[in-house]
Amino acid sequence: MANVTLNPTQADFIADDSSFSFFTGGYKVGKTWVLVRKGTQALLTTKKQGLLAEPTYSMINDHLRPELERFWEEIGLEYIWIAGERRYNTAFGNVLLRTMDRRSALEGHNLGWFGVDEIDLLSKERADSVWRVLISKLTLGQKRYGFGTGTNEGYEFVWEWFVNKQINGYKLFTASTRENKANLPEGYIEDLIAAYDPKLVRRYVDGEFLNVQTGKVYYACDPDIHFVETLEIDPEKPLHVGMDFNVDPMLAVIFQIDSPDGIRVYDDTAALVVDEIALEPGNTPAMISELVHRYPKARMRIYPDATGNKRSTTNAAADTDIKLLREAAKKYDTDIKVLVNTTNPNPIDRINLVNRMFKDGYGVIRLYINSVKAPFTADDCIFVSWREGSRTVDDSNRKRTHALDALGYGLVKTFPICVRRPGNASKLLTSSPVAPVFGGY
Repeated sequence: MANVTLNPTQADFIADDSSFSFFTGGYKVGKTWVLVRKGTQALLTTKKQGLLAEPTYSMINDHLRPELERFWEEIGLEYIWIAGERRYNTAFGNVLLRTMDRRSALEGHNLGWFGVDEIDLLSKERADSVWRVLISKLTLGQKRYGFGTGTNEGYEFVWEWFVNKQINGYKLFTASTRENKANLPEGYIEDLIAAYDPKLVRRYVDGEFLNVQTGKVYYACDPDIHFVETLEIDPEKPLHVGMDFNVDPMLAVIFQIDSPDGIRVYDDTAALVVDEIALEPGNTPAMISELVHRYPKARMRIYPDATGNKRSTTNAAADTDIKLLREAAKKYDTDIKVLVNTTNPNPIDRINLVNRMFKDGYGVIRLYINSVKAPFTADDCIFVSWREGSRTVDDSNRKRTHALDALGYGLVKTFPICVRRPGNASKLLTSSPVAPVFGGY
């Protein structure tokens, strides 16, 4: 820890004497690091019992305790860990470690200070309850402190209490990942910017309060830029087919990986949606027949909905959709390969990837659609929205969502986000908005 460079926002938060304060921002801005130092300062200043809370026990054991003990040993603060009571005894007062999943874990204590980490991972109602309970426990000393650290998760608890309510004595500190560059591996920030669309970069790199789950789902799509009616199939290249097993309509979205003339793309490759097949109603045998009839000599790589491993769009219970696809190559004597995982990617991950394909944080575009040949796909880009007041996609229109679901299954397999690690190793960023982890602090 001796090599860590304190950046201005970290220093201001640690030194601040407000009764209630919160440190938020982008990924890897040093949140646990400053929580430990803020909590230690509160302990040394008040000389009263305090409490540090995480959403889960694993976060306490994997992050909070190691950082606490490392820092205390560094500054020579002696402690005794009482495992059965999840408590540190020090000469300045006790430090309790608790989770925020049960109210009873926070009850029965008198405190001079408390600190919470990642409170926005709780529901807004639960976070409100935790904060109010902890405030009610501040009964020790003349000056009492409540503070927290956490990733910016949009218009949740932190925004409501530290921005919207404008409460006297509450102060917010917002840090950008860019501020912490000196403490991060080379290329880390550049990887994040390339991994997300511009809106998510503003949220997860710059720490802005943005609600990305309201309005249009595929907000990064600009029809004037991404809809290109001149896109045609290159018969020399394989067809990539994303497939959704909804039956009415059943969708297959067909794209190729290429670089269209005069269009800037990353590493000279983009996904070019050149066709789609929509069967109303549909089933897997009919979809296979249409694909083979339409493209009898094509090399096809099919990326289906993983639920097809366990279900069938026909009444033949013994033949799952995936099994039928795998048997198609032999049945029709054609070059068909099926690439599918045992489970689907997280829907939010898939949506974030599609938006990032439309435009990443550097403005690079990797996805174009022939809106004439693929009208369902184009309509999904324009009309699919979030369900009001929830974090789910509005699927009330039975014709919507399926085309972009299908395309997303294909893009997750063909354009996985790969980030650099020290030593030129690499790791797939398989879950967004979880940032790639390089160690550090």
